[in-house]
Amino acid sequence: MLLRLITHRFFGCAALLALGAAPDRCEGSSTTALSRNSIVVFQDWDAGSNTAGSVVVGGNVLGQATDVAVGTGMVTPGEVSLTVVGDLANGNVNMQKGSARIGGDLVANINLNQAGNHVALAGTKFGNVNGGPVIAGGIPDISDLIAELTAESAAFAALTPNSTIDTSDQNATYFNAAPDSDHRAVFDLNFEDLFNNPNARFELNANGADEVIINVSGGGAMNNNFGGSFSNAPEELISSIVWNFYDATDFVSNRQMWGSLLAPSARVRLNQNLEGSLAAGSLVQRAEVHFPTSTVSSPLAPVIPEPSMMLNFLGLAAAAAIRRPIQQGWS
Repeated sequence: MLLRLITHRFFGCAALLALGAAPDRCEGSSTTALSRNSIVVFQDWDAGSNTAGSVVVGGNVLGQATDVAVGTGMVTPGEVSLTVVGDLANGNVNMQKGSARIGGDLVANINLNQAGNHVALAGTKFGNVNGGPVIAGGIPDISDLIAELTAESAAFAALTPNSTIDTSDQNATYFNAAPDSDHRAVFDLNFEDLFNNPNARFELNANGADEVIINVSGGGAMNNNFGGSFSNAPEELISSIVWNFYDATDFVSNRQMWGSLLAPSARVRLNQNLEGSLAAGSLVQRAEVHFPTSTVSSPLAPVIPEPSMMLNFLGLAAAAAIRRPIQQGWS
């Protein structure tokens, strides 16, 4: 897994393809892995609301009825918009766009509402599928995606802070960005200090920042009862905000948030809408996840290798390609 992650970062998707280790979505690595899906859950997803883009789940899907890929763009016919390693065992799943890959059993009912899509199933079919065929499929492997998001959270947390907050106003907490030469603002905050006033709204003074990284420490249970986050932010900046709760074990969001949420070790409960992407250890979703997905640069940016290193790697890749049997197709 580590080799594949390093390969992707140094040489891109073409190299992974040469090694027969293509990721679920073979895009460039200049943006964070949050950009590829609306929701990524490492373990179980307790569903119960609408999601604008695609969803990836490392465990089971439980809970209530849900709608996937309801937003415009991102998912085209034939692409996978729901990936589940375990069982799909909630109520009805309305797939507004895209196909589904399920590694366990299909207990729920799926409605494929866009022509040209299917359900690839590795387990047993107990529920109904309307609008498309069920085909045999394998168990999805999302270990690389989990490793990448976990590494990105740690790398974001290690960034040197350059921006501060002002809590002197009881009605508002002001985030005063002081971006670096790359136009990135980095905040390093403690959860208890940040959310100790539930009446305070959050206001962002971007000051020319193109990206805003908010690292929040504190661990343990975190309950977001503050009065909204960054509703004053320019619309074009929302996709460039990341809230990184890098050591949280529990996080409850009771207010609408603007920006993507990264909490790789946390049990997240989303009670109000999120304007951005979400990646969490597990998720109870009782509110909507909207576009935009994140466009923040990955802190694990690709490194340009030395020419000799590139030649050595290409030789290994060619040898691997010769040894690898021809693939018969994708499920």
